[in-house]
Amino acid sequence: MPGLVYQCRLAPDGSVSFLYASDGIGEIYELTPSDVAHDSAPIHARIHAEDRAAYQISLQESAEHLTPWHLEFRVILPRQGLRWRHANARPSRSADGGTVWHGMITDITERKYNEIELQEFAAIDFLTQLPNRRHFMAKMDKELQRVQRSLVPATAVLMCDLDHSKAINDCYGHAAGDLVLKGFATILRGQLRKHDTVGRVGGEEFAVVLPGANVAEACHFAERVQRELTNTRLIDSIGINPVTVSIGIAKLSQGDARADTALARSDIAPYRAKDGGRNRIEVLVE
Repeated sequence: MPGLVYQCRLAPDGSVSFLYASDGIGEIYELTPSDVAHDSAPIHARIHAEDRAAYQISLQESAEHLTPWHLEFRVILPRQGLRWRHANARPSRSADGGTVWHGMITDITERKYNEIELQEFAAIDFLTQLPNRRHFMAKMDKELQRVQRSLVPATAVLMCDLDHSKAINDCYGHAAGDLVLKGFATILRGQLRKHDTVGRVGGEEFAVVLPGANVAEACHFAERVQRELTNTRLIDSIGINPVTVSIGIAKLSQGDARADTALARSDIAPYRAKDGGRNRIEVLVE
């Protein structure tokens, strides 16, 4: 049988030992039954540091209320490295007031990696590998909450709209247009600070949140992006002239009820920039 079948005892003095452990402990923890016969410390040493607290609390709650123990947690093993484990056990009270669990622990690493991959697909734009609109808006909502809790008066929001994208697609094909989008995403990433957020929020529209940045700092960011884009020939092979971008800047402020309100404001500004001749930066002052 794959996995570890075990009987574990929590004594009244708080010590934990394994009354029984199947040979599966070698695969699950890279230990032997004798390693844990008198002390469960070798197992605790293999539990991922970030999961140890949840592991301990869940066991304590199971022991206190005699409720089934169910937990997914990570382990770091000498040979296998990072792995995911799923524990299921039923507790019972022993005559001396201790708790005994009868249960099983199985490997769920492949399933967890599949779940993580699916979550990434749901959050990331496939073409540019940037956060998609939904994921970007979730991050923007968190930034609005931070602004409303803090003394920081505002955060800058930029909307970047690539100029003449339709013409590029019509003249050179969608493959060329995709290369432009991917190239611009790379340029944006290169200008971000560690705590900045960027996302692809439309076909050729990209949004950026610069936490704590004022309008002047946001303008400097936009100028750097435009300069880098001008100096980068994204598709040399078909001779496309330097691509340009119109950028609108607005503020995410404490008075905003919703994050998308600020994004809508910043979305107005690129249209003004395009009306003014494109490849411009427009600041929307409330």
